[in-house]
Amino acid sequence: MRTLPFCCAAVLALGLTLSGCDRLLSYTDQEHVQRAKDFQAKGDLRAAEIELKNAVAKNPKNPEARLELGKLYLTLRQGMAAQKELAQAINLGAQTDGVKLSLGQALLLANQPEQALAWLKPGPQTTDRMAAKMLATQGDAHLALRKPREACDLYQRAADRDPQGATEAYWGLAVCQALRRDLAGAQAILEKARDLDPNNDGTWARLGEVLQTRGDTAGAEKAYVEALRLNPGNLEALIGHGVLAVNRGRLRDAERDLKNLTATGIETPGRLYLAALVAAAKKNGARALEILGTLAKAYPDYFPAWLLAARVHYAQKHLASAEQYVDRYLAVQPGDLAAVGLKATLLLDSGRAAEVPDLLAPYLARYPDDVHLLYLAGRAYLETGDAARARASLEKAVALKPEITGLKTPLAAALLAQGERLQAVNLLAAASAADASHIDADLLLVAAHLQAERYGEALAAVAAIEKKRPRDSLADRLRAGIHLRQGDRAAARHDLERALAKAPTDFAATAALAELDLGDGHPEAARQRFLTLLGRDRGSVPAMLALARLAASGEREKEFLEWTEQASRAAPQALAPQALLAEYYLSKGKREQALRVANAVQSAHPDDPLALDLLARTQLAAGDLRNALASYGKLAEARPNDVGPRVGLVRAHMMLKQYPEARSTLEAALKRWPGMPALLEAAAQLEILAGRPEVALTHARALAGSDQAGVAGLLLEGDALVLMKKPAEATRVFESALARAPQGETMARLARALWLAGRGEEADRRLDGWLAEHPRDAAARRARVDIALARGQTALAVRELEALLAQRPQDATALNDLAVLYHEQGDARALEVAERAYRLAPDAPMVQDTLGWILIERKALERGRELIEQAYAGLPHHPVVRYHRAVALAQSGERAQARRELEALLKGGENFPEKAQARALLASLRGE
Repeated sequence: MRTLPFCCAAVLALGLTLSGCDRLLSYTDQEHVQRAKDFQAKGDLRAAEIELKNAVAKNPKNPEARLELGKLYLTLRQGMAAQKELAQAINLGAQTDGVKLSLGQALLLANQPEQALAWLKPGPQTTDRMAAKMLATQGDAHLALRKPREACDLYQRAADRDPQGATEAYWGLAVCQALRRDLAGAQAILEKARDLDPNNDGTWARLGEVLQTRGDTAGAEKAYVEALRLNPGNLEALIGHGVLAVNRGRLRDAERDLKNLTATGIETPGRLYLAALVAAAKKNGARALEILGTLAKAYPDYFPAWLLAARVHYAQKHLASAEQYVDRYLAVQPGDLAAVGLKATLLLDSGRAAEVPDLLAPYLARYPDDVHLLYLAGRAYLETGDAARARASLEKAVALKPEITGLKTPLAAALLAQGERLQAVNLLAAASAADASHIDADLLLVAAHLQAERYGEALAAVAAIEKKRPRDSLADRLRAGIHLRQGDRAAARHDLERALAKAPTDFAATAALAELDLGDGHPEAARQRFLTLLGRDRGSVPAMLALARLAASGEREKEFLEWTEQASRAAPQALAPQALLAEYYLSKGKREQALRVANAVQSAHPDDPLALDLLARTQLAAGDLRNALASYGKLAEARPNDVGPRVGLVRAHMMLKQYPEARSTLEAALKRWPGMPALLEAAAQLEILAGRPEVALTHARALAGSDQAGVAGLLLEGDALVLMKKPAEATRVFESALARAPQGETMARLARALWLAGRGEEADRRLDGWLAEHPRDAAARRARVDIALARGQTALAVRELEALLAQRPQDATALNDLAVLYHEQGDARALEVAERAYRLAPDAPMVQDTLGWILIERKALERGRELIEQAYAGLPHHPVVRYHRAVALAQSGERAQARRELEALLKGGENFPEKAQARALLASLRGE
């Protein structure tokens, strides 16, 4: 049966007339070949392909048809198809050097460089021009094999063989210069090739790429336009021109280039890359990632797409995914400074500034005057508290590019950190005046004035922001913050209402107004604000989480769970809703549920360091200390340049009372990150726990000197002074901290220090005044409980705890303490209150111990002992729990074990309220 030509088969399949096929059937195979050449001359490659397929169908042994079809597939970038046809042509006798060259090029396209080299060997009869082409293509094969030295040698041999016509050799030599980061040299070589053959569109396209990389956009534009004048279908020129158009904000031009690329019918990774780039420029990240997914499947080794994917993920705040792609790109292009800059930015934005200096060091050693790298290094040093190095990097950057106002803002921040306020303010004022659109300098200027309590000047700086962005709500929010610092809540509320009038979905303004409502004792008004925001922006996850927090503070667990679930549905990949859920369970003493949530998040995101960090933090807070050590260890391995996991390791060691291990970890970390506030804070806390307050004081004062520490250093300094029995000095430190940041916990510390300093009446007066203004402040009220107990005023302590529970009925800690006091007073309500605490926090060891002890004293031995054993499992070294366990053992008839427990407890020398009873019980067990 005779095979129908390709065109006629297609017509029959569509059920159309065969009148045209009659003519086609009359063409010979050679006529089909000629028609194909005619179509090619007109640029109709698909029609040419049909004609050549028809020629091969008529005569499969036509070497010219096979050859022309193979060469056409080369043009269409279809390496496998080209290889098949060209191999057939050679088998049919077409064994010229030109055909062998084409077959080598096809094998390269098919990603078979080793096989290509076998066909690219010039013979004795090979002309110099053909030999040069073969040698240049050998160079391309060696580049594909990642052998750049051999490739560059071959390009040079090709150029030497045919100095006037080895165009492809000059292209290769330009690549070699680019690999050496000598773009000027690459440009010079391509200009030489252009001068030798001004009508070669490939040379013009490559020259455009080099000029574009060098930042000469005007020169690149001219080169691309010339390439496209010579050959409107030049793929490299269309792609390069399209990328250039996107970078210059000319999306219509880019879309036209993309349309012309598609019209060629040639599928290349560059076309998909440009399509993704256009989608990303149009803020359609989802579409860009979809195209990049298609590109990755078709061309898995096309590495420029990896960098674009990193940028798209970064724009969508998918920092972990962005980092994975940029790391993959840098593995094959380690010298790309743009990629290095993106990696550094990702580290900064993900809170890992400590890793940036090590990343940038080798590049700054090689390019010490790269302004962008200097800027990123300066930012990193700023965020890690190294103001001196930050200043040095940023001063150099400003000296190199004084016209870039964006460099002056971080430099001013470094100056402020070094106490150079006047110089910083002058620099910021000049930067603000020189830039009518950006407000970074203005924002830091506001902060600088606020730090100096120059509220009038701060308001003037806000007015400058408002002038630049009159429709933005930011200026109103900033003004509200200043008015709050001045104590003018009414003015602040007015400012925030103005902000919401400008931007009804402004979460920050809504949250600030809600905070004012809560401070005024109107939690329902705060709740309604977030509900209103959700009515305007139904997908607002921050609003959902704010409502969840309000529900939690109001002890409405069902509502809390509903809001966290809704937030998880709205943002399935977000960790914040699950982190909030884990924190909530921890606050309720539900350690097992918190751990289940954190483990589930880590299982769902096994490669996300943030998920592992959540698990480690949850394990630490839940008292699962051994696993917390393991998790922080894994995190430290995954992030060797991140200080956070080291702080976690230190805290886990501290909670396990492994003070030498904690100190060793801290010392190593402080050598790596000297002056890091988080490390200084942990060091001070460690030495306080280890009973070395003098050493803690040194760390606390170093911390207090850091601008990034807030009042943490002052609070630890005060704590150390209290332990050193210097409460009078501690009160002065706590007063300073309270003035800088009025918080209930600080007031509580101050009141306790006043009491210890013999100024009990003043402590009472200060607490009374604070609670009058902040009636719901739990920390201050707890301080009143502690002082009352220290005075022996148990009845007053009970009243304060009852008042606290009237506001916070689900406070398991307060319930537990009240149950202890009721029990000591012989109040029958003790058992009921202890049961309530246990229902709220069934996994909390101290709650288990309190309920268990009350039950034992009420002769409910079986359940009481079970609870105390649970408490002992959680707190095996707590002296009170150990004493209660010994009593339970003795009452259960296990006298020998009870005696051993008491002997070990009393041998340890720790003081605890029931120490005398413990001695008496031990004596009775010994029969003394």
